[in-house]
Amino acid sequence: MIKRTKKSVALIIACALAVFFGILGIAFLSSSIQEQRLATAFSDSAYAFCMAEAGIAVGYDALMKDASYSGVTWTDPVGDGRGSYRIIISQTSNGLEIRAEGQSGSMTRILTADLATVPYPFQNTISAGDDLKLSGLIAKLNVFGKTRISGSFELSGFWASGAFEDKLEGQPQSETRITIPDYDGDGDTNDFDDFVTYGQLAALDYDEDEVVYIQSDSTINIFPDSELIDKKIVFVEGSSPGEGDVNIFFDATWQEGQDLTVISTGDVTYVEPLQIQEDARLSNVAWEDYNEASIFHSEHESVVFANDDANFVDILEWSDTTGNIIANDDITFSEALTWQDFYFSDRALNGDLPPGFGRLANGLRIVSTKLIDWQEVYE
Repeated sequence: MIKRTKKSVALIIACALAVFFGILGIAFLSSSIQEQRLATAFSDSAYAFCMAEAGIAVGYDALMKDASYSGVTWTDPVGDGRGSYRIIISQTSNGLEIRAEGQSGSMTRILTADLATVPYPFQNTISAGDDLKLSGLIAKLNVFGKTRISGSFELSGFWASGAFEDKLEGQPQSETRITIPDYDGDGDTNDFDDFVTYGQLAALDYDEDEVVYIQSDSTINIFPDSELIDKKIVFVEGSSPGEGDVNIFFDATWQEGQDLTVISTGDVTYVEPLQIQEDARLSNVAWEDYNEASIFHSEHESVVFANDDANFVDILEWSDTTGNIIANDDITFSEALTWQDFYFSDRALNGDLPPGFGRLANGLRIVSTKLIDWQEVYE
């Protein structure tokens, strides 16, 4: 009886050990399978991310060659056959978004990158919707970067010359002019009511303490002072075209980082000299003419847009101007004993538009070469 009991106990212990080691084996096997699954998932996730990166690169390269590129559906397996990607191009308020989705195994990773689109003239140093005229007495005009003229270049005077790094005449006005959008909804673009609405909307894009909004038919004189340091928009609105002129008198240094745009329903007249610090801009938008008069030395950065003419009158002056000069009609330089250098700035081309200019970025546009935003999307 005792022997049978001992055998029974031994059998029970043997069975228990068998069950224990069986469970332990199953646990190890399950853990191994889980680790394998995790390793596979991690590998697939990393590969899917690489596929999404490849999609961004392919989409960017395609847009640089053709702004109408619209993306691709899922590609065939690429590389070692483990992954694929698709590219979706969509419009945003500031330009274009490249969305690339990468897949590998059961994993999907999504990346997006934004590119600014800006009007054609922002790729030029000088853009004239009609003629570019230089009249001078012992005067030299140097323009670095692109000069695009829809009319022709006219030179007159005594010992006056213009040197252009890249000048083309007879260009389409779609590439030299900026059109005011149909903001008043009457079906017509580039009329005075459109411009007024544009100015009002540009002012509303910023906080109240960043805007100076003046309704007046008189000429407004602006001087540099501490009250302008944090301003983004000065909008002078006249009751009819040509009213609300602005004179800007700057015999001072514009502070580092200041970025102000003056908008007028009349003319903007800018009297120099002005010294501008790094990353600072003083830009202008005029319904009619932009006029700039200077004497002695001046160095500044500006984006200038005149819906009519831009006129530069300089005496005994040497200057460096960086930015973009855009006039829908003529640009005229009247010079005496001067040396002027105009340099291209790619800030606007790369999407860093001056305050208010984003509202003008419609019509025929080009794609910026600089990515302005890049991020992973989790869905």
